[in-house]
Amino acid sequence: MLIRMLIHNARHRSVTLRFQVIVLSRLTRVWRGLTSFVSLRLLQLDRQMTPLMATREHRTSENCSESESGSGATTTAAETVLAILRANPRTVFTQQILCVLLEDQFAHQTVRDAISGIAQRILVEKRVLDLSLSDADDIDDVADVARALTLSSTSAPAQFRPTRKPVEILLARAKSFRDATKPVNDAVASFESYLGASAAIGRHLENLTLDAASRTGIRLVGRSVNTYRGRTWSETNENLDFIIEDDDWYWGIEVKNQLRAPDERELERKWRMCRSLGLAFIVVARYMSAFCRARWESRGVGVVLMGAVQLPHELAEMAGKLEAYGLRVERAVESSVEFRQQIAQALFCSYQEADPLYSRLNPPDGGRDARDDSPRLAA
Repeated sequence: MLIRMLIHNARHRSVTLRFQVIVLSRLTRVWRGLTSFVSLRLLQLDRQMTPLMATREHRTSENCSESESGSGATTTAAETVLAILRANPRTVFTQQILCVLLEDQFAHQTVRDAISGIAQRILVEKRVLDLSLSDADDIDDVADVARALTLSSTSAPAQFRPTRKPVEILLARAKSFRDATKPVNDAVASFESYLGASAAIGRHLENLTLDAASRTGIRLVGRSVNTYRGRTWSETNENLDFIIEDDDWYWGIEVKNQLRAPDERELERKWRMCRSLGLAFIVVARYMSAFCRARWESRGVGVVLMGAVQLPHELAEMAGKLEAYGLRVERAVESSVEFRQQIAQALFCSYQEADPLYSRLNPPDGGRDARDDSPRLAA
């Protein structure tokens, strides 16, 4: 009798255990189906909300600078600007030059707000330049670009003929410096020559970046491109400065060699472009605020900042004028060891954050999955 009871209890436990296993198995399947559905919906919403989030971020913090600005910082920046003008009573500064001089202490927007706040205590003048901009994207010789910028629109050859673009600049000087017609004109001419050569200046830093990347064994895929391995960016009519790769890893790079901070809206679009193409994103810029840099690095973007203005040797006269204002200028022929190390670190630390929906609809024709671990350096 006892043996029968033991056998019955054992069978009962076995049936109960089987039932529990079946129930758990079915619940697991239901849970996986539910999580897959929710994940797909979240990805669809993310794709729809990305442009809206970019717009909201721009409204709340133009160039990330408002996040670092405040009434206290603006007041301190205003006093610093006044001190600079008092120390240089016979010098005319452009607003952008003042922003660069003080960028180690204040965000550019903070300095602009400070100048606006003390407009009654200094002499402020606006000038609108009908700037001649040469289409230098197809010109490799920086010396030819510099010569082209000195030609008039009637005498210049067709390939160098400039287009016209109105640019507004703000000039500031001490209130005691009233008769400043010649210094104002000189300041305007210097800034105009810098803006006119911006394409050549940008190409110079691009070449330095490519030189630094090539020394790590990285290959250039293309310049001014928005297509990679069968995928094409079609949301905007924009290109990445260049795309590089090694055997298994791919990067899109954007270079900004300019006095002002990079346009956050443009960087947001380029980040989305890399995301859709399955590329890690790297930004090489002269300047970016600490808040912006931390924000981009938190999203897996490699950031390399130069600090000094990078100019080619052909623009030596312009370099002298910028140095006269106290700006740091470098005229390197090839990338420095420090710059190569910064590029190598950015290549190593950046990672891809590909758009899964885009990848599903437009699978690449080869290579690794865009959501693999962080890229490694070439051997």
